[in-house]
Amino acid sequence: MEPLIINLVGLSDAEAALFAEAGITDRTTIASLDLLAFTQVLGDQVGTLAKRYKLKRVAEYLSSGKEIGPDTTMGDINLVLLSNHQNVGANAPNPAAGLDPRHGTMKASINTISKFSGDLEDFEDWSTKTAAALGITVYRKLLDGPPEVGNDFDAARNNELYHMFVIALVDGAAMHIMEDVKDQNGYAAWMAIKEWYGMSDTGRTIIDKYRSKLDALLLDDATPAGTFVNHFKRFSQKLEENGEGYTADTKRRQFLDKIIDEDYDVVKQQLEGDSTADFNECVARIRMREQVLMKDSTSAAKKARRFKSSEGGKSNGG
Repeated sequence: MEPLIINLVGLSDAEAALFAEAGITDRTTIASLDLLAFTQVLGDQVGTLAKRYKLKRVAEYLSSGKEIGPDTTMGDINLVLLSNHQNVGANAPNPAAGLDPRHGTMKASINTISKFSGDLEDFEDWSTKTAAALGITVYRKLLDGPPEVGNDFDAARNNELYHMFVIALVDGAAMHIMEDVKDQNGYAAWMAIKEWYGMSDTGRTIIDKYRSKLDALLLDDATPAGTFVNHFKRFSQKLEENGEGYTADTKRRQFLDKIIDEDYDVVKQQLEGDSTADFNECVARIRMREQVLMKDSTSAAKKARRFKSSEGGKSNGG
């Protein structure tokens, strides 16, 4: 397979070798294939999902007679395919035309939604930020329900929201979702995006991601206790939200087992010997110990500065 396409899709050397073994090396062959064919080569693992859909888009782009050059991006490809599919260029209204100037417009909110890579592991953070950002704009009601029938203002906002999602997704691997959204409907686009990433394999990926993060987490001499506590609570909560949380006893034990900084040895031993101390009590005691260490460190630094100043005065005086 050409290096241009390998880099565009993000294939590893091993993945590119799979296509070579399958005899898929030239543009003509790629253009004749579909998602099923790419899945047969790469496998149906969640980790290859974005790459398979990028290859699908590349194939559609090539089969439409377009050429891929050194400067071609997935954003370029997605825009061309979307235009072919929905004729966006001919039908999309000027967002600034005919809108009530007393209300928010697409022009004012064009950067409200950040770019989305389309990767499964990025979806949770992106969707949370998107919902929060739109929640303080005129588009917030469209996150929860469709526009009111016959309401021109709602219809205009809904159309704007759709194009905001296009801009956010156009450079990534999720642009295919927008092709199935009818009538440039922003609310429907949001529902379609959430539905796509709400599949069972996506949930498994999220669980594996946070389980791995939690397994690697330690309170050592390079990690502040506050950071350790915040990460432990966040990762644990994500597992609980996906039905994979610890029992209360296991959560407490896991928390203490991950504390390996010698500065916390005494309080850790005390907590391990106190069966009445639940997880929240363990967190509170570790944070208290952190505060003591921080005060001791500040006091030691002040003494060192005073000593240095005193020694400097003696040297200057004689």
